[in-house]
Amino acid sequence: MKVTLIHNPVAGHIEQPDAQALQQLIRQAGHSVNYHPSDEIDWTALHSSGCDLVAVAGGDGTAGQIAKRLVDRGIPMTFIPMGTANNISKTFGLSEYGLEQLIGEWSSARSHWIDVGVIDAPWGSHYFIEGVGMGLFVRTMMEIDSRQLLGHLETPEEKIIHALRILSDRLRSFPARQLNLTLDGKDLSGEYLLLEVMNIRFVGPNMYIAPTSDPTDGMLDVVLVTERERNELHKYLASWRQGVMSAPAFATHQGSHLQLDWDGSALHVDDLAWPPEELKRPVGPARIDIRAKRRALEVRVPVTSRLHR
Repeated sequence: MKVTLIHNPVAGHIEQPDAQALQQLIRQAGHSVNYHPSDEIDWTALHSSGCDLVAVAGGDGTAGQIAKRLVDRGIPMTFIPMGTANNISKTFGLSEYGLEQLIGEWSSARSHWIDVGVIDAPWGSHYFIEGVGMGLFVRTMMEIDSRQLLGHLETPEEKIIHALRILSDRLRSFPARQLNLTLDGKDLSGEYLLLEVMNIRFVGPNMYIAPTSDPTDGMLDVVLVTERERNELHKYLASWRQGVMSAPAFATHQGSHLQLDWDGSALHVDDLAWPPEELKRPVGPARIDIRAKRRALEVRVPVTSRLHR
């Protein structure tokens, strides 16, 4: 099999295999490999290379970036989890494998055509793989990024634990606010601490916010957390901080089309604040449409992965 390896060499931590070691593992599994650093990709050459599989080695930022470039391209892809959270790989069960075992499974892996989210606003349109959200999570992560609150930590585990602790601290005083939204025509408006429109099961620092989300079902999972559920969210954040992936019982609605009356508040699209910083920040209100684009991306997953169980 002809494999194109796209690798983020600065993802994760220093104990991760480097580019040479990854290529050796792929060749040992019986495949040829064409290597690209994630910041030096010739997309024209990639699309014309006739490769059998694109393998992305990195974290969710790299994985999502490449996945969105491959939407509707007909090029199968898979993921090698080497980042901090690895939410995409965790959803597919790929983080349960050692790297040598995972690469060894590629020859017998099955294809899944997964959905990709699409967010449309007056200032532009964007794909997402993980989710879109407003409220506690995006506000806290913007603070973490702007103040570099995780920069002193070395391992992915330390960064995740510390981020979840900061979320717990901010939750104590974070106000619920009115959100006006409809899902497939059903009014879900109300006062919420958090809104997450999920395409996969995890977001951010391994927040297991949508445990029943299935990226192959053509639906988005809309998770809403109310004021009366504040203490419950505290409990789940503490559980996730301890590495126990307790499945939350928050109200979750499935649908394919969410309409949101945006009032100028911060949003996130996957791991990015939205609207993009390079745009002059628009002033609300505005109507935002969020949809599921069905069967947009072919992902190869081992037959023994959690997705097949």
